[in-house]
Order: sequence, then structure tokens, then C-alpha cells
Amino acid sequence: MAMGRPPKNPLCVLKKEERAELERVSLSHTESFERVARAKALLAVNQGHTYQEAALLSGRRSDQAVSNLVLRFNQRGLDALNSLHGGGFKIIYGQKEKQQILDLVSQKIEGGSPHWSLSLIQTRLEETPLGHIGTKTIWTILREEGYRFQKSRTWINTGKVIRKRNGKLVEVEDPDKNAKKK
Repeated sequence: MAMGRPPKNPLCVLKKEERAELERVSLSHTESFERVARAKALLAVNQGHTYQEAALLSGRRSDQAVSNLVLRFNQRGLDALNSLHGGGFKIIYGQKEKQQILDLVSQKIEGGSPHWSLSLIQTRLEETPLGHIGTKTIWTILREEGYRFQKSRTWINTGKVIRKRNGKLVEVEDPDKNAKKK
């Protein structure tokens, strides 16, 4: 390990859970390359490597990128592994608009049909004040909320199901859904 000047933003002390998650992601073959590289860089810094060494160990060239990652990790925790908005059009849909989309989906499910497509949701949304919303935007919102596209080419909320109990429709959530996703 090379001795350099102390970093301006040193890495905070990792919690046991954070360290375990960083180790899991750094060894993963299914996580995105970006998440794996970020986890490797954070672990290297945690082990006492300089930012430049951590950059090289994680496949990066710049110690500044590692410095920015450490700062983001100190502020956001494990969320720092996720990518930020990478340019393009500004995201214009707030929580209110997202909730309208999710309400439309839950109306479809409460109506007895858990199967629907993005284009059907898009068509239904055109009848609302939201107007035209692209299927990619709808897809992104649904993925963020835990919905997954199934082989039957329909969307369902993973880990949740509508059951009939005492003559009423009730949404039941699987308590082990996160363990089953891994």
C-alpha cells in the first residue's frame, strides 16, 4: 500500500450488513458490471487501499471516481451502488404520477385479471390527464415497485397475490419474497 495524503472524504465505518452485501455483490456473476466494480472499489478502500489503488483493483482509471463513490456511499449507503440518471431528458414523473400508474394497475388486478400488458396500460393512461406515457417509462416505474414480466408476456407483482377470504378480495404478500428472488 502506497502512502499518500489522507483522503478528503474517508469511507465511513461499514456496518456488518453493508460489508456482507458489498462482498456478495463484488463476487456476483448476475449483478451489473457497474455494481460489481463499485462494490470492489468500496471494499478495497475499506481494506486500507488508496483511492488510486482501489480504482485499479476495480477496473477503473481514476481515483476521483472512487472519491466520488465513497462520498455517495457515505451519504446514501448501499444505494450508492446503483447508477444515477445518466443524462437524456429530465425525468418529469413525480410520485403523484407514478402513483396514478400504480393505481391503474391495481384496478386491473382488483377487477379479477392479474394479466395485462404495457401497451394496454399505455392505452388506458391516454384516457387519463397524464396523457401519453411511453412503455419504457411505465416499465421502469413497474420494475421499481416490484412488478416483473412473466413468460406469459404479462406483468404480475412478484411476491403478492390476490386471494378471496371470507368473500372479499385480499392482497397477500409472501414474507420470503426477497429470499426467493436471490
